[in-house]
Amino acid sequence: MIEMGDRSVDFSDNFKLVVVSRSSEHDIALSAKGFVSPVVFNMSRDALENEILDLVVRNEIPETEERLEAVRLTEKSLRLDLIQLEDDILESLSTADGNLLENKGLLQLLKVTKDKVSEISDALLKSEEASCELFEQ
Repeated sequence: MIEMGDRSVDFSDNFKLVVVSRSSEHDIALSAKGFVSPVVFNMSRDALENEILDLVVRNEIPETEERLEAVRLTEKSLRLDLIQLEDDILESLSTADGNLLENKGLLQLLKVTKDKVSEISDALLKSEEASCELFEQ
C-alpha cells in the first residue's frame, strides 16, 4: 500500500514510477532515499550511459557491481598515486639547488618516478580492461 494524498492505494511489487524535473535540486525524504535512484541529465551522453548501466548492473548482477566497485577503487588509488608522484617531482624541482642535470638525488627521483608511472599506467590499462570485461557480461 502506498499513500497518495489522503488515500491508500494497492500497487504491484513490479511498479516503477519515473518522475522528471527540469530542476537539478531535489529534496528526497530520508525514508524514501533507499527506493529512489536520481539520474542527472545534465551530463554527457557517455556519463549517462555509464550511470544507467551501473543501475542495471547493481539491480541485475550484484556480484558484478561489487567487482566493478573494487576495480574503481583500485583505479582511484592509482590515480591518486600518480598525483602524489607529480607533486613529489614538482617539490623536488622547486627546492633543487644548482644545476638540475648534475643533481644526483633529483635524477634518481626522476628515474624511480618514471618506473612507478610505467607500472601505474600498466595497472590502469589492466583495470580498464577488467572493467570493460565486467560490463560485457
